[in-house]
Amino acid sequence: MTHFVCSKSAYISITQEMRKRNMYTYRVSDYRTENLTTDEVIQKCMDDAKSSTQRTIVFDEKEYVISQAILLPPDTTVILDGCHIMQADYIVDNVFRGTNVIVDPNQPLGMPLACERTKNIRIIGKNGAHISGPQKNARAYHTTLHEEQDMVGDFWGWRTITVCLSNCDVFELSGVFFDKSRCWTASFDRCTNGLIQNIRFRTDCKNGDGIDIRSGCHHIVIRNISGTTSDDTVACTAIGTSTVPHYPMGNYLYPLEPCTCLTEKTQMDMDISDISIENVRSNGNHHAVICLAADGHKIYDIRLNRIVEANAEGKMWREAVVKVYTGYGKSCSTDDIYNIHAENVLATYADYAFYCNTELKNCYLKNIHHRDQKASPEIKLDYTENVRIIDGIRRDDIRDMYTSLGIKPTDCVVMHVSLKSIGKIDGGAEQLLAASTDYLKNGLFIVPTHTWANVNRDTPLYNVLETVPCVGAFAITCARVANESPNAIRSLHPTHSAAVFGQDCKRFAEGEEKLHSRTPRNGLWGRLYDENAKVLLVGVGLDKNTYIHAIDEEINGLPADENAYFDAQVIDYNGKRIDVPRMNIYTYWPSSTFGLFETILFDAGALTYSDLGGAQVICFNVKKAHDVIIKRVNSAKNTKMISELL
Repeated sequence: MTHFVCSKSAYISITQEMRKRNMYTYRVSDYRTENLTTDEVIQKCMDDAKSSTQRTIVFDEKEYVISQAILLPPDTTVILDGCHIMQADYIVDNVFRGTNVIVDPNQPLGMPLACERTKNIRIIGKNGAHISGPQKNARAYHTTLHEEQDMVGDFWGWRTITVCLSNCDVFELSGVFFDKSRCWTASFDRCTNGLIQNIRFRTDCKNGDGIDIRSGCHHIVIRNISGTTSDDTVACTAIGTSTVPHYPMGNYLYPLEPCTCLTEKTQMDMDISDISIENVRSNGNHHAVICLAADGHKIYDIRLNRIVEANAEGKMWREAVVKVYTGYGKSCSTDDIYNIHAENVLATYADYAFYCNTELKNCYLKNIHHRDQKASPEIKLDYTENVRIIDGIRRDDIRDMYTSLGIKPTDCVVMHVSLKSIGKIDGGAEQLLAASTDYLKNGLFIVPTHTWANVNRDTPLYNVLETVPCVGAFAITCARVANESPNAIRSLHPTHSAAVFGQDCKRFAEGEEKLHSRTPRNGLWGRLYDENAKVLLVGVGLDKNTYIHAIDEEINGLPADENAYFDAQVIDYNGKRIDVPRMNIYTYWPSSTFGLFETILFDAGALTYSDLGGAQVICFNVKKAHDVIIKRVNSAKNTKMISELL
């Protein structure tokens, strides 16, 4: 059986530990004066904060151009509130690191003099926080390669890393967009009990990894990682010598891990364990996620879920989306990599979805696929022993999605879905429909079968039995099945029909041909509020949520522009033609802006999350979300613009 790590309860306990303290708050802007440089302003703020045993430092100005690393003592939270931190040109230093790393003044880029234990360091971005490397990189002579080059990449050591945390217990990095990295973007060595989430990358340099988890790390949750990386997006790398090495070492002029200076090492200091990596969606080169062990180091209790490769840009190449392997030293033994659980891995252009070149112990792979059906094999294993493979999403997985969201068999549920985002489903779209209607057999299951793209002023006719939905393959399947099944019906709305399944389906869908707008309060979509319905967004965002149009229409009414109206016709189940004069499908809020509601809805408890295969599932509570938005509207001056509401 699979071995799960970093459970939900562990994740919650880490988060609570990080949030529960009442800290003294210092704002960098309060220290800004004309006669101080930005580095001096930040340092003065940090010096004042030392008087507090626990502190929060808020970077609340628009831009900071820095020429040296910002050093964080234990028990420090940094809030990057909508700011952009940029490194000055020709600087070779981190943006953030701990005060526990003691730099050798005689060799500032070399082996640290010490790397003491530290704790409780958090770097939290919000409102579009952004960290950038320099526009122009420093150059120096490489003494082994005998050439001058940019000081970029792993040859130049740990001071090229943007965020470098070492020997830290309890940490967080979240909510930041990184670009112009000069090597690994964020590296953690001997760090424990951590949370890394909501990070986006744009790297294009040599060794341009996103997140590096190094030897001695354990009990870390990594989730919601996206963007483009020129090397591995997330790398769990347990390699290195048992003694302190001397540099230069080959082409490596300086060490990459500050903890390399530590002479005492236990087996746990060498290993990586209890790591949960979820919802990585990236493109770039090499791999999305790697687990690498060598030289007696071990990797174990690793859980990977929803590792999805985005489309390639230009000449990108990846060997595999996920690679588990040995190399870069003495190969690992049979017992060095074990309890690896990977599920919902989806490749787009990589050679393989999953590749392993070494022996594993207790490895579990589920729903590992390649979008390119010509790519074969999707999974490459040099050793097949002790690996269990389950192919595709099954009925039980669909049921588990509903139960994980607290949905009852008597509930009313709407589903917007991207089948491609899920990956392979045993039985395809029909299985997803059958499993959903079976689970909700005492409730209602509703799928949009909209036809707004092909029923309009130029082609105003909607035939309930023949007009094909314009909103995806699942809608097409549901429209067909609804027209063939006794406990199902496709509604007669000319542009915003739905397939409704359940014993009460006909009552719920009746009267749609009498409406003159897409989502009025007295229509099917408006009545979702009365049913206390849930809207599931499977592999899609809030921009696909039809119900938000119903809120817009309830608040703002319909546009007065006569060009928004046309006369439609409906052909019902018996072939009868029904006139629908002055049909209007326009409202004020564009769906592309619906995603702006996500934060306030989540904070209000109107959104919960789960997954199905490679897809994230957002559960939108109709009644809670409606009431939150209406409350916000009542305090706003302009209800026509979502940006002003928020």
